[in-house]
Amino acid sequence: IFEAEPAILHCYGGVLTPPTFACSPMPCTTPWIENAGAVPCAEGFKVQSGSKCTAQCATGFRPSANLFCMAGSFDPPRFTCIDARTTSPAPSEEKMSAIIASAVSHTSENNGAVVDAWFPENVIYQPQEAPRSDVSVNGSFSFESAVAGLDLAELTLLSSTSVVQQPLQRAVAEALDLLVSDVELLAVAVKSSLPSGRRLKSRRGMAAHAMVFLVAFRVARPPAWVESRVAALRLGLDSARAGLASSLTKANFVESLEEVAANRDRSCSLPPAPFGSPLVPCKQGQPTTASGSECSTRCFEPKVA
Repeated sequence: IFEAEPAILHCYGGVLTPPTFACSPMPCTTPWIENAGAVPCAEGFKVQSGSKCTAQCATGFRPSANLFCMAGSFDPPRFTCIDARTTSPAPSEEKMSAIIASAVSHTSENNGAVVDAWFPENVIYQPQEAPRSDVSVNGSFSFESAVAGLDLAELTLLSSTSVVQQPLQRAVAEALDLLVSDVELLAVAVKSSLPSGRRLKSRRGMAAHAMVFLVAFRVARPPAWVESRVAALRLGLDSARAGLASSLTKANFVESLEEVAANRDRSCSLPPAPFGSPLVPCKQGQPTTASGSECSTRCFEPKVA
């Protein structure tokens, strides 16, 4: 049994979001087990196909077995929680080798003054050769931009697409003197600029709405100069804003949005059907998806005897 991920592809202006999908073996849903822990499987309520369910019981009980998930079904189908006080021989304690890791975002706290030195003199930045820290740095910033031809709802839909994220990723990398691959965008949000209804002029001279973009990002292995620049971006220092504006221009951020607006009625060609999917991968049965419409992805279903 295969499951489509994601279940929906959105089309807008010729851009499909996300651009592809995959058919993966269905995960297994953790069964209800009497006297089990709050989460019966240590891996969670959903266990991926090909993975183990490490059985968990309430205090005073022990599991009869672990489960293995394969394409939506557990083997064995379930476990029981046995009273640990019974006279049946208790299993020997297993040596625990797994480390439970918590994904803790590292954000540097800088309580001192941030030096407004976006481009210090006599410093050459070479990200390919610079020593790297193993501690990631998270950052965030906001900026205002004139956007012609797209309203807030449309921009919100596009914020997760390559139309918005690719030029933003390039701009952040440029502003921080990094490689594009160094920057991971965590989230992009859009809101109307205040005062409401304020209008600007776009680069092409068209009337445009003022929009504010809020961006969160991560640099996994930052060189030494990144932390101070990230702090300057977060605080909105003049030099940081000027550097970001220049980087957005080089990345053609506004032009990318205007191109989408000009082609807002363009339909989307569907991606090649992935393994496990029919040749026409949308439930709608069409080879293309109209702008503003959805493709409900589908995978092969098991044959009924």
